Amino acid sequence: VRSIVDSGYDNRLIDLVLVDNAKNSGDLRILSSVETDLKRLNRYTYLPLKKNLGFGRANNIGSEKAESEIIFFLNIDTELDHGCLSVLSKAIQASTEETGLWECRQFPYEHPKYYNPVTMECSWSSGACFVVRKSVFSAVDGFDRHIHMYCEDVELSWKLRLNGYRLRYVPRAVVHHYAYRYPGELKTVQLYHSLKNAIYLRFRYGTMTDILQGLLLFFRRSYGRRHVLRILLFCPLFLVRSLKYRLDHREDLKGTTFQFHGTDFALHRKGAFYDP
Repeated sequence: VRSIVDSGYDNRLIDLVLVDNAKNSGDLRILSSVETDLKRLNRYTYLPLKKNLGFGRANNIGSEKAESEIIFFLNIDTELDHGCLSVLSKAIQASTEETGLWECRQFPYEHPKYYNPVTMECSWSSGACFVVRKSVFSAVDGFDRHIHMYCEDVELSWKLRLNGYRLRYVPRAVVHHYAYRYPGELKTVQLYHSLKNAIYLRFRYGTMTDILQGLLLFFRRSYGRRHVLRILLFCPLFLVRSLKYRLDHREDLKGTTFQFHGTDFALHRKGAFYDP
Protein backbone atom coordinates (compact mmCIF):
# COMPACT_ATOMS: atom_id res chain seq x y z
CA VAL A 1 0.00 0.00 0.00
CA ARG A 2 2.75 2.44 0.92
CA SER A 3 4.60 1.77 -2.34
CA ILE A 4 1.40 2.66 -4.24
CA VAL A 5 0.81 5.82 -2.22
CA ASP A 6 4.46 6.90 -2.53
CA SER A 7 4.80 5.93 -6.21
CA GLY A 8 4.96 9.55 -7.34
CA TYR A 9 1.62 9.27 -9.15
CA ASP A 10 -1.39 11.47 -8.32
CA ASN A 11 -3.15 9.56 -5.49
CA ARG A 12 -6.44 11.24 -6.39
CA LEU A 13 -6.47 9.12 -9.56
CA ILE A 14 -5.92 5.79 -7.79
CA ASP A 15 -8.70 3.42 -6.72
CA LEU A 16 -7.50 0.41 -4.71
CA VAL A 17 -9.50 -2.83 -4.59
CA LEU A 18 -8.03 -5.44 -2.27
CA VAL A 19 -9.44 -8.97 -2.50
CA ASP A 20 -8.67 -11.11 0.56
CA ASN A 21 -8.64 -14.69 -0.73
CA ALA A 22 -8.37 -16.32 2.69
CA LYS A 23 -10.93 -15.91 5.45
CA ASN A 24 -9.48 -14.67 8.77
CA SER A 25 -6.05 -14.18 7.17
CA GLY A 26 -5.27 -11.21 9.40
CA ASP A 27 -4.98 -8.85 6.43
CA LEU A 28 -7.63 -6.51 7.81
CA ARG A 29 -5.57 -6.03 10.97
CA ILE A 30 -2.49 -5.27 8.88
CA LEU A 31 -4.43 -2.80 6.74
CA SER A 32 -5.52 -0.89 9.84
CA SER A 33 -1.87 0.02 10.35
CA VAL A 34 -1.81 1.85 7.00
CA GLU A 35 -5.21 3.49 7.35
CA THR A 36 -3.69 6.95 6.98
CA ASP A 37 -2.11 5.97 3.67
CA LEU A 38 -5.37 4.47 2.39
CA LYS A 39 -7.17 7.75 3.04
CA ARG A 40 -4.81 9.47 0.61
CA LEU A 41 -6.21 7.41 -2.27
CA ASN A 42 -9.29 8.39 -4.27
CA ARG A 43 -11.16 5.23 -3.29
CA TYR A 44 -10.45 2.07 -1.35
CA THR A 45 -12.45 -1.19 -1.26
CA TYR A 46 -11.76 -4.27 0.85
CA LEU A 47 -13.36 -7.55 -0.31
CA PRO A 48 -13.00 -10.50 2.10
CA LEU A 49 -13.88 -13.88 0.55
CA LYS A 50 -15.27 -16.75 2.62
CA LYS A 51 -12.87 -19.22 1.03
CA ASN A 52 -9.92 -19.33 -1.34
CA LEU A 53 -11.45 -19.17 -4.83
CA GLY A 54 -8.10 -19.15 -6.59
CA PHE A 55 -6.08 -16.39 -8.21
CA GLY A 56 -8.20 -15.93 -11.33
CA ARG A 57 -11.68 -15.96 -9.79
CA ALA A 58 -10.61 -13.61 -7.00
CA ASN A 59 -9.22 -11.13 -9.52
CA ASN A 60 -12.40 -11.40 -11.58
CA ILE A 61 -14.40 -10.41 -8.49
CA GLY A 62 -12.06 -7.50 -7.82
CA SER A 63 -12.32 -6.26 -11.40
CA GLU A 64 -16.11 -6.12 -11.14
CA LYS A 65 -15.78 -3.65 -8.27
CA ALA A 66 -13.34 -1.45 -10.17
CA GLU A 67 -14.87 1.78 -11.47
CA SER A 68 -12.02 2.85 -13.74
CA GLU A 69 -11.38 1.71 -17.31
CA ILE A 70 -7.72 0.92 -16.60
CA ILE A 71 -7.10 -1.94 -14.14
CA PHE A 72 -3.70 -2.77 -12.65
CA PHE A 73 -3.56 -6.37 -11.41
CA LEU A 74 -0.88 -6.61 -8.75
CA ASN A 75 0.21 -9.52 -6.56
CA ILE A 76 0.19 -9.03 -2.81
CA ASP A 77 3.93 -9.88 -2.51
CA THR A 78 5.02 -6.87 -4.58
CA GLU A 79 6.10 -3.26 -4.24
CA LEU A 80 5.98 -0.60 -6.93
CA ASP A 81 9.22 1.08 -7.91
CA HIS A 82 9.04 4.86 -7.71
CA GLY A 83 7.70 6.18 -11.01
CA CYS A 84 6.20 2.84 -12.10
CA LEU A 85 2.66 4.20 -12.46
CA SER A 86 3.83 7.29 -14.34
CA VAL A 87 5.76 5.14 -16.82
CA LEU A 88 2.73 2.89 -17.31
CA SER A 89 0.45 5.88 -17.80
CA LYS A 90 2.67 7.27 -20.55
CA ALA A 91 2.90 3.85 -22.22
CA ILE A 92 -0.89 3.50 -22.23
CA GLN A 93 -1.42 6.98 -23.64
CA ALA A 94 1.11 6.31 -26.41
CA SER A 95 -0.53 3.01 -27.40
CA THR A 96 -3.18 2.42 -30.02
CA GLU A 97 -6.50 0.71 -29.34
CA GLU A 98 -4.94 -2.54 -30.56
CA THR A 99 -2.96 -2.81 -27.33
CA GLY A 100 -5.10 -4.38 -24.63
CA LEU A 101 -2.50 -5.20 -21.97
CA TRP A 102 0.77 -3.78 -20.60
CA GLU A 103 3.15 -5.90 -18.52
CA CYS A 104 5.63 -4.55 -15.97
CA ARG A 105 9.23 -5.61 -15.45
CA GLN A 106 9.55 -7.80 -12.36
CA PHE A 107 12.68 -7.43 -10.27
CA PRO A 108 14.89 -9.21 -9.28
CA TYR A 109 13.36 -12.33 -10.86
CA GLU A 110 10.81 -12.66 -13.62
CA HIS A 111 9.78 -15.28 -16.14
CA PRO A 112 12.50 -15.39 -18.82
CA LYS A 113 10.08 -15.39 -21.74
CA TYR A 114 11.01 -13.77 -25.02
CA TYR A 115 9.63 -10.42 -26.16
CA ASN A 116 10.15 -8.52 -29.41
CA PRO A 117 12.94 -5.98 -28.71
CA VAL A 118 11.62 -3.60 -31.36
CA THR A 119 7.85 -3.62 -30.83
CA MET A 120 8.08 -4.80 -27.18
CA GLU A 121 5.26 -7.25 -27.90
CA CYS A 122 5.14 -10.62 -26.15
CA SER A 123 3.11 -13.79 -26.65
CA TRP A 124 1.83 -13.87 -23.06
CA SER A 125 2.07 -11.71 -19.95
CA SER A 126 2.63 -12.53 -16.31
CA GLY A 127 -0.37 -12.06 -14.02
CA ALA A 128 1.81 -10.76 -11.18
CA CYS A 129 1.80 -7.19 -12.46
CA PHE A 130 0.03 -6.08 -15.60
CA VAL A 131 -2.43 -3.41 -16.71
CA VAL A 132 -5.47 -4.13 -18.86
CA ARG A 133 -8.44 -2.19 -20.13
CA LYS A 134 -11.51 -3.20 -18.13
CA SER A 135 -13.71 -3.28 -21.23
CA VAL A 136 -11.26 -5.64 -22.93
CA PHE A 137 -10.91 -7.83 -19.82
CA SER A 138 -14.69 -8.12 -19.52
CA ALA A 139 -15.15 -8.80 -23.24
CA VAL A 140 -13.04 -11.99 -22.97
CA ASP A 141 -14.70 -13.03 -19.66
CA GLY A 142 -11.60 -12.33 -17.59
CA PHE A 143 -9.49 -15.11 -16.14
CA ASP A 144 -10.61 -18.70 -16.71
CA ARG A 145 -12.52 -19.58 -13.53
CA HIS A 146 -11.57 -23.25 -13.90
CA ILE A 147 -7.87 -22.52 -13.34
CA HIS A 148 -7.20 -22.24 -9.62
CA MET A 149 -3.66 -20.93 -9.95
CA TYR A 150 -0.77 -20.81 -12.46
CA CYS A 151 -1.15 -20.50 -16.25
CA GLU A 152 -4.33 -18.42 -15.92
CA ASP A 153 -2.30 -15.45 -17.16
CA VAL A 154 -1.19 -17.39 -20.25
CA GLU A 155 -4.80 -18.38 -21.00
CA LEU A 156 -5.97 -14.76 -20.62
CA SER A 157 -3.14 -13.53 -22.86
CA TRP A 158 -4.08 -15.97 -25.59
CA LYS A 159 -7.75 -15.01 -25.40
CA LEU A 160 -6.78 -11.37 -25.83
CA ARG A 161 -4.66 -12.22 -28.86
CA LEU A 162 -7.50 -14.27 -30.36
CA ASN A 163 -9.65 -11.17 -30.10
CA GLY A 164 -7.12 -9.07 -31.98
CA TYR A 165 -5.36 -7.37 -29.06
CA ARG A 166 -1.62 -7.00 -28.56
CA LEU A 167 0.37 -7.45 -25.36
CA ARG A 168 3.14 -4.98 -24.63
CA TYR A 169 6.08 -5.33 -22.26
CA VAL A 170 7.06 -2.11 -20.44
CA PRO A 171 10.49 -2.79 -18.86
CA ARG A 172 10.88 0.71 -17.40
CA ALA A 173 7.78 0.13 -15.26
CA VAL A 174 9.46 -1.87 -12.48
CA VAL A 175 7.71 -3.92 -9.81
CA HIS A 176 9.67 -5.62 -7.03
CA HIS A 177 8.26 -9.12 -6.74
CA TYR A 178 9.31 -11.19 -3.72
CA ALA A 179 8.28 -14.57 -5.09
CA TYR A 180 11.56 -16.49 -5.22
CA ARG A 181 14.50 -16.86 -2.87
CA TYR A 182 16.89 -17.70 -5.71
CA PRO A 183 16.81 -18.00 -9.54
CA GLY A 184 15.04 -21.08 -10.86
CA GLU A 185 13.47 -22.05 -7.51
CA LEU A 186 10.72 -24.68 -7.91
CA LYS A 187 7.85 -24.88 -5.44
CA THR A 188 5.77 -28.03 -4.93
CA VAL A 189 2.40 -26.32 -5.38
CA GLN A 190 3.65 -24.37 -8.36
CA LEU A 191 5.06 -27.50 -9.97
CA TYR A 192 1.84 -29.49 -9.77
CA HIS A 193 -0.54 -26.73 -10.89
CA SER A 194 1.81 -25.60 -13.66
CA LEU A 195 2.03 -29.12 -15.05
CA LYS A 196 -1.72 -29.69 -14.84
CA ASN A 197 -2.69 -26.38 -16.41
CA ALA A 198 -0.05 -26.70 -19.12
CA ILE A 199 -1.91 -29.84 -20.23
CA TYR A 200 -5.23 -27.98 -19.99
CA LEU A 201 -3.94 -25.27 -22.34
CA ARG A 202 -2.69 -27.88 -24.79
CA PHE A 203 -6.21 -29.38 -24.87
CA ARG A 204 -7.76 -25.96 -25.33
CA TYR A 205 -5.41 -24.30 -27.81
CA GLY A 206 -3.06 -26.96 -29.15
CA THR A 207 -3.16 -29.52 -31.90
CA MET A 208 -3.53 -33.25 -31.27
CA THR A 209 0.25 -33.47 -31.59
CA ASP A 210 0.66 -30.78 -28.92
CA ILE A 211 -1.61 -32.74 -26.55
CA LEU A 212 0.18 -36.06 -27.05
CA GLN A 213 3.61 -34.45 -26.74
CA GLY A 214 2.54 -32.81 -23.50
CA LEU A 215 1.36 -36.08 -21.98
CA LEU A 216 4.54 -37.89 -23.04
CA LEU A 217 6.62 -35.08 -21.60
CA PHE A 218 5.46 -35.81 -18.06
CA PHE A 219 6.21 -39.51 -18.36
CA ARG A 220 9.78 -38.74 -19.39
CA ARG A 221 10.60 -36.19 -16.69
CA SER A 222 11.23 -37.40 -13.15
CA TYR A 223 9.57 -34.39 -11.53
CA GLY A 224 6.40 -35.06 -13.52
CA ARG A 225 5.96 -38.76 -12.79
CA ARG A 226 4.64 -38.12 -9.29
CA HIS A 227 1.81 -36.06 -10.74
CA VAL A 228 1.02 -37.98 -13.92
CA LEU A 229 -1.87 -40.06 -12.54
CA ARG A 230 -3.52 -37.07 -10.87
CA ILE A 231 -3.22 -35.03 -14.06
CA LEU A 232 -4.50 -37.84 -16.28
CA LEU A 233 -7.65 -38.02 -14.15
CA PHE A 234 -8.37 -34.41 -15.15
CA CYS A 235 -7.96 -35.10 -18.88
CA PRO A 236 -11.62 -36.10 -19.57
CA LEU A 237 -12.71 -32.85 -17.92
CA PHE A 238 -10.12 -30.90 -19.94
CA LEU A 239 -11.48 -32.52 -23.10
CA VAL A 240 -15.11 -31.58 -22.39
CA ARG A 241 -14.31 -27.96 -21.52
CA SER A 242 -11.93 -27.60 -24.44
CA LEU A 243 -14.36 -29.00 -27.02
CA LYS A 244 -17.01 -26.49 -26.01
CA TYR A 245 -14.51 -23.64 -26.18
CA ARG A 246 -13.20 -24.78 -29.54
CA LEU A 247 -16.73 -24.98 -30.97
CA ASP A 248 -17.63 -21.53 -29.65
CA HIS A 249 -14.42 -19.99 -31.05
CA ARG A 250 -13.74 -22.16 -34.09
CA GLU A 251 -13.55 -19.18 -36.47
CA ASP A 252 -11.08 -17.31 -34.24
CA LEU A 253 -8.91 -20.41 -33.79
CA LYS A 254 -8.61 -21.09 -37.52
CA GLY A 255 -5.08 -20.43 -38.67
CA THR A 256 -3.95 -19.36 -35.18
CA THR A 257 -1.07 -21.20 -33.56
CA PHE A 258 0.24 -21.02 -30.00
CA GLN A 259 3.68 -21.92 -28.74
CA PHE A 260 4.35 -24.91 -26.51
CA HIS A 261 7.94 -25.36 -25.36
CA GLY A 262 7.91 -28.34 -23.02
CA THR A 263 6.01 -27.16 -19.95
CA ASP A 264 6.40 -23.56 -21.05
CA PHE A 265 4.78 -21.28 -23.63
CA ALA A 266 7.56 -19.16 -25.12
CA LEU A 267 11.24 -19.18 -25.94
CA HIS A 268 13.46 -18.16 -23.02
CA ARG A 269 15.80 -15.22 -23.02
CA LYS A 270 18.91 -14.53 -20.95
CA GLY A 271 19.03 -11.81 -18.32
CA ALA A 272 15.57 -12.24 -16.82
CA PHE A 273 17.00 -13.38 -13.49
CA TYR A 274 19.15 -10.82 -11.71
CA ASP A 275 21.40 -12.60 -9.23
CA PRO A 276 23.57 -10.01 -7.40
